Amino acid sequence: MPLLSTAHLEIVPFTAELMRAAVHDRGEFARLLDARVPDSWPESDYAQVLPFLLEEALQQDGQQPWSALLIERHERQLVGNAGCRGVQGTGGTVEIGFSIVPEARNRGYATEATRGLIEWALAQPGVKRVMAECRADNAASKRVLEKAGMHCVHRVGDLMLWEWPPEPGTARESQS
Repeated sequence: MPLLSTAHLEIVPFTAELMRAAVHDRGEFARLLDARVPDSWPESDYAQVLPFLLEEALQQDGQQPWSALLIERHERQLVGNAGCRGVQGTGGTVEIGFSIVPEARNRGYATEATRGLIEWALAQPGVKRVMAECRADNAASKRVLEKAGMHCVHRVGDLMLWEWPPEPGTARESQS
C-alpha cells in the first residue's frame, strides 16, 4: 500500500519497521511515524494482533501489504488504524476495517479513511468489490459505512455485511 492522502489524513503503510517499533518501543514508533501517539492506541484487541501482523509482514519482505496507520496531517497525531484483506480466492472482494482512538472520534476521520481505502482498493488489479462488517448495535460504525457510500447487503444475527459498489436489491436478513 502506498502512502495515501485525503483531506485531513495521511494513510501510512504499516511496515514491519513501524510494527516492530509499535510493539517494542513507543518512542521510536512515534519518531519513525513523525507523529504523536496517544496512550489509547492501540486498542487492546489490536495490541494482541500486532505481534502476528509483524510476523506476517516479516514473511512478506517487510510490509503487511494492506495495513495502514491514520495520521491527522495538521496536528501530526496518530488517530487510528485501518486496512484491507482479501482478493486471492475471494472473487475480487476485499474487506476493509478501521479503528479510531476514542479522543479522535466524531471528527469524520473514519469516514474519510474508509472512502480513501475504498477508492484505493478498487484501483488495485483484480478488485471488484469492497466489503465491511460491523455489529448491528455499533451505531457509529454503521454511520461511517453509510456516509462512505456503502450499503448493508446482508445481516446474520448481530452481524451486518456492507458492500461497495452496492448491488441493487441485495439487502436481506437471515435468522442464522
